[in-house]
Amino acid sequence: MELTPFDYQILDFISKREPVTKAEILKHFSSQIDTIEYRLDNLSKPIYTVPGRPPLSNYVIEEMDRQPDGAGGYITTRKGIYILSSLGKKTLQDYKLEVQIAKHRKREEIFWRAVPIVISLFALAKSYQWL
Repeated sequence: MELTPFDYQILDFISKREPVTKAEILKHFSSQIDTIEYRLDNLSKPIYTVPGRPPLSNYVIEEMDRQPDGAGGYITTRKGIYILSSLGKKTLQDYKLEVQIAKHRKREEIFWRAVPIVISLFALAKSYQWL
């Protein structure tokens, strides 16, 4: 699953406030409320790399409540409380680093584009002084 910038915003919000309830997430991202639940479900789904093998992990862990059902099994209910998994923390950290590197490259590119212009202007100003 490829994450979008908005997914990273959700991961960042959860990481800063974990454990965080679904209501808090919905309130914070109220302008995009129609897709938040879908995104949370996707972020909390296990990621399978090889069919038939255990999942790698998921980005977000939703706390669950398990109660015995009386027949030897359990009834699992969602609590609506989220924390980041180790994979979620690593993914968010990698994303932040990529963004930081991209900003650095952009600044460097702007600098190297501006240097010849500044040198040319400086040379032009010097040439008028010597005339």
